[in-house]
Amino acid sequence: MLADLTAVVQSGLDFIDVVLARDGNADRSFKVRTAVQALLHPYEESLQQKRARGKQTNITKFFTSSAATSLPPPSPSPELAAKHARSTSPSLTSPPSL
Repeated sequence: MLADLTAVVQSGLDFIDVVLARDGNADRSFKVRTAVQALLHPYEESLQQKRARGKQTNITKFFTSSAATSLPPPSPSPELAAKHARSTSPSLTSPPSL
């Protein structure tokens, strides 16, 4: 909703620029545009804060969800896995037992 308002106001600013450019009074165009932007600024800040809160909520939800907390433990490093495999498997050089 706020994003829609921002788009409408921007469209209005563009229209004001066209009308005032035809008038030929660049100073008045600048003053009107600056005044409208000053009025719009709090709404733009509010929209940015709302988006940031939404992103933070999504991140928090991910890390507190059951999917994130039920992940398997990380696998050991390749070096540790190889060392473990050597210590638990029979030696390749020993003859098979009969």
